[in-house]
Amino acid sequence: MRILGVEAGTAAREAGLEEQDVLLSANGGAIHTLDDLQRVLVLSRPTEIGLEVLRHGERRRLVIQPRSLAA
Repeated sequence: MRILGVEAGTAAREAGLEEQDVLLSANGGAIHTLDDLQRVLVLSRPTEIGLEVLRHGERRRLVIQPRSLAA
């Protein structure tokens, strides 16, 4: 799943996720669709998300610490 944008000031940006990265897995599970990613986020409610991304032909590992959205 290709990342089309990453908002400034978000946990994803702080973890190093970049536009055009290709998301390969989250917490060890393959990610093919947005539904796959949402399943990881909702069902496990992790305090930390380990991502594997493909950037410029190289695999990279990132760790995101999710935080709740401001109301």
